[in-house]
Amino acid sequence: MRKTLIAIVASLLVISGGMDTAAQRTSKARLAAPADVERTMNFERAAAYTDGEGVWITWQIGQNSRALGFEVYRSTAYGRELLNSQVIIGAMADRGFYFPEGLIGDTFEVEGISYEGTRFVSQRFGTESVRSIEDVSGRTADDLRVEMPSGGSIESSELVLPQELRNEVAKSRQPWDMVNQRFLAAQVGVKIGIKKDGFYRVTKAELMAAGFDTAGDPTKWQLFAGGVEQAIIVEPAGNYIEFYAKSIMTIESDTRYYFLFNAATTGKRIGTRVSRPVSSPVIAKNYRSKFRFSQKKNYIYDILNGEADNFWGDILSPGFPVNIPFNLTGIDTTQAKALMNVSFQGFSTSAHNVAVSINGNVLGNVPGSSQTPFSGDFLVPTSFLIEGPNTLTVSTSTTGDFVMFDTVDIDFARRYTADQNRTLFYTTGYRRSVVSGFTSANVRLFDITADGEPVQVTNLSLTQTGPTFDLNLPAARSRVFYAVEDTAPFQAASIIPNYTSSLATPAHNATLVIISYGDFMTQAETWANYRRAQGMSVEVVDIADVFDEFNYGTSAAAPINSFLNYAKTNWQTPPQYVLIMGDGSFDPKNYTNRGAQNLVPVKMVSTVYIETGSDEALADFNGDGLAEIAIGRIPAKTGIEITNALAKVQTFETATMTDLNRGAVFAFDVPNGYDFEGMSHTVADHLPAGMPITFVNRGMGLPPPNQMQLDPMAQQNLVNALNAGIGRYIVNYSGHGTTGNWVNSAFFGVNNYNGAVGFPQVTNPNYSLYTMLTCLNGYFINPYNDSLSEVMFKTSVGGSVANWSSAGLTTPDIQLVMAERFYQQLALGSITRLGDLVKDAKTTIPGGSDVRLSWVLIGDPTLKVR
Repeated sequence: MRKTLIAIVASLLVISGGMDTAAQRTSKARLAAPADVERTMNFERAAAYTDGEGVWITWQIGQNSRALGFEVYRSTAYGRELLNSQVIIGAMADRGFYFPEGLIGDTFEVEGISYEGTRFVSQRFGTESVRSIEDVSGRTADDLRVEMPSGGSIESSELVLPQELRNEVAKSRQPWDMVNQRFLAAQVGVKIGIKKDGFYRVTKAELMAAGFDTAGDPTKWQLFAGGVEQAIIVEPAGNYIEFYAKSIMTIESDTRYYFLFNAATTGKRIGTRVSRPVSSPVIAKNYRSKFRFSQKKNYIYDILNGEADNFWGDILSPGFPVNIPFNLTGIDTTQAKALMNVSFQGFSTSAHNVAVSINGNVLGNVPGSSQTPFSGDFLVPTSFLIEGPNTLTVSTSTTGDFVMFDTVDIDFARRYTADQNRTLFYTTGYRRSVVSGFTSANVRLFDITADGEPVQVTNLSLTQTGPTFDLNLPAARSRVFYAVEDTAPFQAASIIPNYTSSLATPAHNATLVIISYGDFMTQAETWANYRRAQGMSVEVVDIADVFDEFNYGTSAAAPINSFLNYAKTNWQTPPQYVLIMGDGSFDPKNYTNRGAQNLVPVKMVSTVYIETGSDEALADFNGDGLAEIAIGRIPAKTGIEITNALAKVQTFETATMTDLNRGAVFAFDVPNGYDFEGMSHTVADHLPAGMPITFVNRGMGLPPPNQMQLDPMAQQNLVNALNAGIGRYIVNYSGHGTTGNWVNSAFFGVNNYNGAVGFPQVTNPNYSLYTMLTCLNGYFINPYNDSLSEVMFKTSVGGSVANWSSAGLTTPDIQLVMAERFYQQLALGSITRLGDLVKDAKTTIPGGSDVRLSWVLIGDPTLKVR
């Protein structure tokens, strides 16, 4: 069934990769024999350009072709030279590869790999000379020359507690308190962000820099996490605070917040307990610890795995082993075995067989199948493990077998030894322990068995052994301890003010709620004042306050939904519209090293074909795929982008600009799997008779069998139509699409707005509404590039005042049903705001939750369109 549907998907495009460009790594280049390939799977184009500073190679595959990934080859006298060090993931419009050593006379081929493991190759192509690589790639050669980041990784360790101690720890676990958390959110203080478990010290200077009132009585300083007070140490003069913190690790965040306040009563403090010598002939030499290393290099959006993460590690391709480096400390080699688990994610749809070795020692093979996770357990001799750097080597050898590395876990006996002057460990009941490896005798020990209530152990016994010091622990009950040398407490990842808020109270009146990233609050208030001047009640909300009151300070999409649900249900004037101010991203933890771009989180959802971002889901309270509040987003990365967007709205909301007599443009694709011309006329027929309409066909409009013949003037015709007069009131496109184009750059796309050489530019200074009955034009969550909808919306000359487009893959038949309703209601004029038109149109597809969730409004839902 899926293959049947794919034939009519209006933009079959897999953006499974994390990046639009891949930097060439010359040290990894290798010669390869010509592959057993098919030339029938369609490369629509492949080209190479140079300005004398390397070569930019770009390609695009056919609309009905699917690719797992690509490899780029240069032809040499010795054969084909493979240029990319790993498979370039996915098929993306105008995907490119930069080869800094390329020359004008070089020739290349691009080889695609299907999900079944078969290959298809482009025709060989030469290199064209251009004025600047930036003209064809959108980036300077200097920018492209910087090798792409290697991607993220996560390294962690946890104790493997004995059952009795595990039960005691679980029994002491503090339940989080949302009622108290909301009380705390209304207090003045600071939020201390931490990213790892351990003992922290925050200085008075750091607190003052974040706006904390350090002149208050330090005995009344109180620290909270999860709405529950935590025991801390406060230096008597308030020069610093110290506390033990526990981190969080979710798909959307790796930062947990601790809230510090000046309170009216004495705060909870870390107590002390005297260590008393107890003799025992038995000494415990180790404890169980589990080390974990995960790679987060590649985002794959068409592996549907529900709420799980869609980032994985290195790609294993046949014949090219991958080395995974990681560090281990404290290995007790007197213990014979360690348990290792290695997990993978199937990438190709074939069977998998991954060979695994550690530090050159063969462990065995791990089988798997299709695009599913799989793993293998190995009982490893501890002699195979190395103190310090280790190398896990994984490889596949079967043709067509492509796999991604995920995680390695190692459960081993760890010696009682410090790592960088700190260590988390547990003691074995009534056995002595000696913790070695501290660089001074200034060691502090905390019993952290009870959650949130550590106890400092005093009267410690330390002895010097060579250049280091040993902590000698007497025999006692099993406890969980954290030991730290006095110079080794962690520094907080962030310390920021806690601005007071009370969103979770009924005393609010807002027809429109603006949820803004904190840096854009000034611009958000300006927007709000524009609507207030028109008589609309508006409330501007800092997204951090939503996190504080509905998720204990932690960034995520779920608290936005909870907040909006509360406001809709409980506020005196419940919101009818939500405007989000700030970009969203599929990479909330910045694995791609592109900077923080998930400024106001988007909800990631699984649709029939792909995982994508959905703003609709943020305001969907009953799970039917339809927002209960009309919602739109300004996907801004800077405040000036919001200022420019408001200027567009103010210009558009005039009688001249909202006059239907400005006309419409309907652009459409050739009938590749669907009658897009007929679709366009069906939608256009709902507009008032006499409204000027221009139709622009990508093809020549010839009857079969020549219906696919393209019009070489189609792009110029379309740009001319957009530039005519004072611009068109509304523009629609029906057909195949990509994130940055209508079909491809030869018809229409981002290059028609960015000044790219050789592309006619949209120069009309006036703004239009855009509806895009295609796929992926609204994919605003890519941290590497703006989608076509974003480029249109952000351009300062002309472009769109708002876009209604898809962030996913959907079929044109469903799009048509929704579009007919939208244009019908637009023509009637009884629904005057854009968000209401979108919301109403989505009600016509009760069974189309994919379309409901994945279609996004880039713009203001309160925009007056009539």
